[in-house]
Amino acid sequence: NAAQYPKFFAYKVSDKRTFYLPEAKTKMTTYKYLPVTLNSDEFKDALFDDPSFVQRSSIPHGEEFTNDSSKMTVNYDSNILQYINPTTEDSFVDSSYDLVKRSIDFVNEHGGWTDSFRYVSKSESKRSVTFRLYSTDGYPIFNGNGLSEITEEWGHDEINKYVRPNITLDLPLITEMQTVTPPSGHEILAVLQSNKNFKPELLEELVLGYQMVRSSDENKLILLEPAWFYRYNKSWGQIMLSDLG
Repeated sequence: NAAQYPKFFAYKVSDKRTFYLPEAKTKMTTYKYLPVTLNSDEFKDALFDDPSFVQRSSIPHGEEFTNDSSKMTVNYDSNILQYINPTTEDSFVDSSYDLVKRSIDFVNEHGGWTDSFRYVSKSESKRSVTFRLYSTDGYPIFNGNGLSEITEEWGHDEINKYVRPNITLDLPLITEMQTVTPPSGHEILAVLQSNKNFKPELLEELVLGYQMVRSSDENKLILLEPAWFYRYNKSWGQIMLSDLG
């Protein structure tokens, strides 16, 4: 049965880390979505202890919800929702298991999995957990403005900071879908290794995924464009097709 699956080759960067990359080019689909804006009042009711005491006010490019200790800001230009509760105690260290579990439970409690998000990272020292949006075909989605991530920071018993998109991608525009072929694993490695400062042992991840961008036509559509992404020395970057010459 192996013949029906794509072939991968191993690229060993250290004694502890090996990457498996596609031998051939992978066919992927570009997507366009008309996003649906989520209801801010539903987040207000879920995040504040007593929503009846929350004041709502208009701010440039969005709206703000506040009580005597917490604030929720919704920016309609960036489509980012941010909730801050600065009064929670933070002088403790949670276990990895408890930190991830409480983060998942927190989003479950207010129906916050509005798209296909997956757990991707945590930091015990910062008491933070990050979930990333994934495409329907299982590829990670990246966006430099945080539009494809849910991030939580915790106090002792309560959420300290919660940042997430206030939109859901819903259904793609079928007529706008196109098939493209990103470079193979060998071609991407050649690009990375051509940089004289490249140190293989600092390469932490190398994956095919999607770059989430806004379309130029009135900024309404969300585009998912296939690309290669890499995590190098604790920072994510994108390998541009222009780098291939």
